[in-house]
Amino acid sequence: MLDFNKAKSPEFWKKVREDAAYAPLIEAVLALYQPDEALDFSALKFSQRFKFYKDGDRSTMEKPYFHRRRSLSALAILALLYPEREDYTERLNDLVFCICDEYSWCLPAHTHTRPGEVTKDPYIVDLFNAETGAMLAMMSELLESRLDPAVRERAILEVRRRVTEPFKAKFQPGEMGGNNWSAVVAGSAALCFHFVDKESFRALLPRFKESLADFVASYENDGTCTEGFSYWIYGFGYFIFLADLLCEYTQGAFDAFADEKVQKMANFPARCFLPPSTETLSFADGTAAGRVDMGCWYYLMKRYPDGVKMLQKEQLYLWPANVGFQSYIRAFLCFDPAIEAPKERKNEDYILPDAKQVLIQREHYSCTAKSGNNAEKHNHNDVGCFIFADADGQAICDLGAGLYSREYFSPRRYEILCNRSMGHSVPILDGAEQKAGAEYGGSFDYKDGCLTMNIAAAYGLDALRSLERKITFDDAGITLTDTFDYGGKTITERYVTKRAPTVKEGEIVLGRTHLYFDKSLVPTVSVETHHLHGFNGDHIPLYCIDFAISGGKAAFTLRVEAEK
Repeated sequence: MLDFNKAKSPEFWKKVREDAAYAPLIEAVLALYQPDEALDFSALKFSQRFKFYKDGDRSTMEKPYFHRRRSLSALAILALLYPEREDYTERLNDLVFCICDEYSWCLPAHTHTRPGEVTKDPYIVDLFNAETGAMLAMMSELLESRLDPAVRERAILEVRRRVTEPFKAKFQPGEMGGNNWSAVVAGSAALCFHFVDKESFRALLPRFKESLADFVASYENDGTCTEGFSYWIYGFGYFIFLADLLCEYTQGAFDAFADEKVQKMANFPARCFLPPSTETLSFADGTAAGRVDMGCWYYLMKRYPDGVKMLQKEQLYLWPANVGFQSYIRAFLCFDPAIEAPKERKNEDYILPDAKQVLIQREHYSCTAKSGNNAEKHNHNDVGCFIFADADGQAICDLGAGLYSREYFSPRRYEILCNRSMGHSVPILDGAEQKAGAEYGGSFDYKDGCLTMNIAAAYGLDALRSLERKITFDDAGITLTDTFDYGGKTITERYVTKRAPTVKEGEIVLGRTHLYFDKSLVPTVSVETHHLHGFNGDHIPLYCIDFAISGGKAAFTLRVEAEK
C-alpha cells in the first residue's frame, strides 16, 4: 500500500536527496519548476473563463489554470526535498493561496453556466475540481510544517467547501461515468476525504466501491482501454489511489487488485508500444508520444511481482499531469532503484478479441489494427483502420486526439478530421464515410498471421453489400487486401501519414517505409491540416494518399514493408 506517512518524514526526503539513484526524478521536478521560478501568477480573469461560453475556446483559460497547478506541484516536492529553502516556503504559500482564491476549480467545459446559475460552478465536482482538492488536501498534511497555519486552514476550508461537502450532499454524475471520470472523480474525492475527513470516507465506502466497479467495467475484458493510451495513465492512475485506499480502509478485505481483469488492465501499456520505434498506438483520443507514469508502473510491479514487468527506461517518465502533485508523490514513494530496466525488448504479438485489436511486432516493423465499432469511448470513426510503424515511428498513422474544444465534444465531433473516418486509413465510397454509432462496426477474426475484418456495416450504405479487409503479416511487412461488393461508382482507398510522400511508379516512399501497388494505378496526394491536442493550438500537415478504383465487385492490394 502507499505509505503517505513516509512522505511526511524529513528523513525520507533527506535519503532521497542524498541517493544518486533518485537524481533523475529530482532533475525532472526541477525542470518542471525552474522556468516558473520568477513568474507571477495573476488572478484568472472573467474574460479568460467565459471565453469558452462565447466561442468554445478552452485553451485561453485552461492553459494558465493547469500551468499554476503543475508549477505548485513541482514546487511542493522541492519544498519537501529542501526544507531550508525559505524562498520555496514563501512561494509555496503564495501559490496555494492563489489557487484558493479562484472563483471555481471546475473547468468551464464541465459546467453549464447561464444567468442565475453562476454560483453553482464552484460546487460541481468535475475531474479538475476533484484533482485540485486532492492536491491541496495532500499538501495540507504532507507539507504541514511548510505551510503557514492560515494558508493551511484556508486550503482545508476550500477543499471541504468545494469538494467534500458537495460530494457528501449529493451524487456527482462523474462518479459513474463509465469511463476515466469514475476513477478520477472518485479517486480524487477519496484522497480529499482521507486527508481532511477520514470518518466520512468510511461512510462513503459503498459509493467508492461502486465507482471503482464502474471504472473496471468500462474496460474490455481483455484489459484494453478503448479511450486511448493517455487515458490509461489518467484513469488507471487514479484507480490505483482509489483501490489502494479502499484496501487500507477495509483492512485488506476489499482488494480490487486481486481481480484477474484488473491485472490485465494494469498491463495495458505494455501492449501499446510500437517497436522498433518508441512511439505508442494512438487509437481514439490517444497519442503516439506516449510514455508510462513511473509512479504507476513501480506501484504495479510491487502489486504484481510475477505479472507486471519492468519497461525500458525510455518508456517511463515522471508524468507532468494536469495536477501533478499526487503522481509525483507516488513516484518518489514507489521508485525502487534495485529494479533494472531491460536493455532489449522482446517482440510479442497481442491478439485482443474483446477490443477487436491486434498488435504484431517484428524486428523491423510493428503493425496494429482494429475493427470495433463507432461508439467506443472517446470514439473516432475508425473501424478497420491500422498503424504501420518503422524505426522512426508511425509511417501510416493514426492521429489520436485533436485539439479539445466545445465542438470536439459536441454533435459536430465528426466534422473534425482526426475523429471522422476520412482522417483514417479506411476506404471512402463515392465521398461517403463511416457513420457514428454502436451499430456501425466490424467483425474480427485472426488466424495464423492473418487478420480478417468485415467492415461494411460501419458505413451504413445499402449499396455496400460487403467490404472485407484482410491483413497478412510476415517478417518483412504486411499485405493488405480490400475486397468490395459495392453498387456505387467510385471507391477511394485512403492511407494517412504525417510524412511527405515520394510517389514513384508502383511505389510510395514514406521514409523507411515503402508502399507497393499495381503499377496501373496513379495515386493522388492531398494535404490537410491537423490541429494537435494541447493548449498551444499547434498544427501539422497531414498527407492523404488516395487510390481511385471503380465500384462493383472490386479488389485492391497494398504491400507495405519497412527497410531493414
